[in-house]
Amino acid sequence: MSSTLENQLARADVQEVGMPQRTLTTWKIVVLILAALTPMSVVMATLPLGLAFGGPSSALTYLIAGAIIGLFCIGYAEMVRQISRPGAFYSYIARGVGKPFGVGASMIAVVGYVSGCLGSFAVGSAVIGETVTSLGFDLSWQMSLVGLVAFVGIMVWNQIDFSAFVGGVIVLCELLLIAALLFGIANLHGAAAAFSPAVIHWDVFQYGNWHVAFIFSFLVFQGLEAGALYAPETKNPEKMIPRALAISVTILSLTFFLVSWTLVSFASPQTLMDQVLSQQIFGFIIGAIQASLGETGLLLFGIVTILGVMICNLAVVNFMARYLNGLAGDRILPRYLAKLNSNGAPSNAAFSLIGISCAVIVLAASFGISPYSQLSPIGFGIAAISGTSLLILSSFAVIGYFMRSKKSQGHWWKTYLAPALSIVLLTAAMYIELKGFNFITGMEAAWSNYLPYSVLAAFIFGLLYALYLKKNKAKIYKHIAAGDNMEEVMRIRQEHH
Repeated sequence: MSSTLENQLARADVQEVGMPQRTLTTWKIVVLILAALTPMSVVMATLPLGLAFGGPSSALTYLIAGAIIGLFCIGYAEMVRQISRPGAFYSYIARGVGKPFGVGASMIAVVGYVSGCLGSFAVGSAVIGETVTSLGFDLSWQMSLVGLVAFVGIMVWNQIDFSAFVGGVIVLCELLLIAALLFGIANLHGAAAAFSPAVIHWDVFQYGNWHVAFIFSFLVFQGLEAGALYAPETKNPEKMIPRALAISVTILSLTFFLVSWTLVSFASPQTLMDQVLSQQIFGFIIGAIQASLGETGLLLFGIVTILGVMICNLAVVNFMARYLNGLAGDRILPRYLAKLNSNGAPSNAAFSLIGISCAVIVLAASFGISPYSQLSPIGFGIAAISGTSLLILSSFAVIGYFMRSKKSQGHWWKTYLAPALSIVLLTAAMYIELKGFNFITGMEAAWSNYLPYSVLAAFIFGLLYALYLKKNKAKIYKHIAAGDNMEEVMRIRQEHH
């Protein structure tokens, strides 16, 4: 093939990849973040697990976990202000620590995000099926999965604004119902009893297993930092994304803190774990809703839970697809994943994620492996370790970037001290996660303890792949994470081709 023809095809390929439309604002990003972390699903599923196996310290551990993530976001936001190109984690780590580490981190993210997407669809189909059945309609998880895939597929094809609008309505309903639950419990027991001071006293750490409570609390914030992945589609990413991160972590921390505070007060710290377990965990939260809001409230919670699960899966695919799309744009992953459709959406990456998730779920089910109780815990477990690893590496990247950067720098507290403190705290969080990994996966089998090594293997593979690119494909290696914003990235890719 002549070099002229090759250049023409390369330019056409860049044009087909396309430039995303900048339509997102601060509140739209907040909605997309909250939709992925789905407050209602946490209240209905994750929070009761933390109460059952962790105990009454859950209220305080939500504040502690939120504070750690908030501290991380201080330095992370400074990176967003400097670099708004696609890739987020991968780009920041490549620019702050080095390209081999950036590619290594990208492989951690691929493993973690694909695992998380798999777990999300597995849990989503099961929760929708069980909730609809509880409302009097028979619906299998298989049919739920078909409906969920159809919904997500249609939505991801459209412009991200549409997802933000639909997600905004559902997230607002979630927060209003959660607020209604708080007022309902306070009205039933009195404000003083519903918000007992004993629940937020350090003495609660002597009951139950505080490290398990922390694991479940920390898990609900996994993915919050993905707001930076929307930078290429944000009107003013340098200002709007940092604001969105701060607003999101504040809303989530306060919501989960207040709900867990009232639920623990509802049961009393000393007897909480026994009461939750005696009601088969989820019966505890159902009982609290029924007692506080009646049958109508329970019905509304059921309906909004279904909608919340649907929008959660949509948000998960949205941000994970944008990550794969960014990597493919830099030739780290196949170029097929870099293409955008006519709406500016990374549909190829999105449909690839959906296809892989469904294929694994169906294959697992054909071998008698439960997608909900066996497959999804593995997916979420790997995603949790991957996510924390990326947070640690990103904190190192903030320090490294500003030590070498000649640009105007933020305050030393934001660019050095906050990231350094977050490294220490996130490393401690990682240690707790690894020690309690069986609580994340719900598995006691000895082999499950080796699952975190898949994250290390992915990182090593990425490092080796980067060295291969450096030696054999110097042009690709040179342009890894090049350009500070989407406009610069597109210009570099045009020149490169």
